[in-house]
Amino acid sequence: MSNVSFSINIPTDSNGYFTLNCPYCKNDFKILSSEFKDSEIVDMYCPICGLIAEFNSFYSDKIINKAHNIAKNYAEDLMYQMFKDLERNKNSW
Repeated sequence: MSNVSFSINIPTDSNGYFTLNCPYCKNDFKILSSEFKDSEIVDMYCPICGLIAEFNSFYSDKIINKAHNIAKNYAEDLMYQMFKDLERNKNSW
């Protein structure tokens, strides 16, 4: 099976910031989207509690749910196509 990748647009506020959530203290904070795009962030620290973690652990529940929904919809589309193709092949027997 091949790997599939998705691009997920993270919504920003009117000032160009998007919200992150600390995996330790659970507080929300914002980061400027242009700073995020311009650098390759691997580790990040929470500006509230100061603890460091991998950047991807700071995604908010909203962003994680959006990613899960995109992946779920993709999987459902694949299953639909597979069963649709099976139905066509069954009718040609």
